[in-house]
Amino acid sequence: MAELHPAIIQVADVADEWDSTKAPHIKTNIQTLDKKIHGFFYGNLVVLTGRAGEGKSSLITQLICEALNQGENVFSYSWELKNSKFATWVDKCLAGNNCIDKKMTTSGIEIKTLNKDKIKTVKDWYRDRFYMFDYTYIPAKKYELIDIVKVVENAILVKKCRFITIDNMMMAVEAGNKSITQVEGEFVKRLKELVVKYNVIIVLVAHPRKTLNKKLENDDVSGNSNVTKLADTVLSFSRLYADKDKNCEKATAKIEVIKNRENGKLTEPNKPIELEYMTNSRRLIEVSQYKGYMRPIVG
Repeated sequence: MAELHPAIIQVADVADEWDSTKAPHIKTNIQTLDKKIHGFFYGNLVVLTGRAGEGKSSLITQLICEALNQGENVFSYSWELKNSKFATWVDKCLAGNNCIDKKMTTSGIEIKTLNKDKIKTVKDWYRDRFYMFDYTYIPAKKYELIDIVKVVENAILVKKCRFITIDNMMMAVEAGNKSITQVEGEFVKRLKELVVKYNVIIVLVAHPRKTLNKKLENDDVSGNSNVTKLADTVLSFSRLYADKDKNCEKATAKIEVIKNRENGKLTEPNKPIELEYMTNSRRLIEVSQYKGYMRPIVG
């Protein structure tokens, strides 16, 4: 007699009903976004898309800070930013306006720098909980391809990182002899396997195809359909410009939910989540939440 395949299980043996109100998750602390998606759940792959230069890296930085503040260990891959610049962005975001000192250059130009004492406090606070891919890393073997998925898995296993950001997919994959579309599909599939296997959250930045300024949809992301098919949540991020977006008087950026596997709630057409960018702290604050004071995220 044939034996039951090990991949087949009794439905009656499956744990209690999924309850998103009790399931562990990381809040974005952008209130309207959290109401839509209930935060980022463990075991989920989140894709953040948007055109180049629109500010996705600033949003990623803020999400990292929120995860740290909610007690999570974080690993971040950011090939577009040098180590020191990436760390400065995070430190500014964590400390808020309180960490900024104003100085004058010899030519009379005012510049804003980080207060060293306050930044030391920030770094001591997240020490041994926050890790990044070393921008200067060179493999021991010449021309060896760097497998970012294996690096991420190592951070999960060795440093217990459960919130991971990858900015961006195009820089994280090595095509070799395969097409970039094929490699991207395989890359996302392996990331999905990681979030399920280790019950972690991965936020992946994926650029859209050229779309002639039309509103971004799931099919516009990357060149491989696996990118959004395997994602649990897909967010679109873009800047707003006063001459083009006259309905958004205070906002300088917007987020739209274009896929939400948890409950299906998306942002309504022409009703994005409006954000205001704060230059000093590099934070994005929901217009409806902004009260003129930037609280430190730390603690």
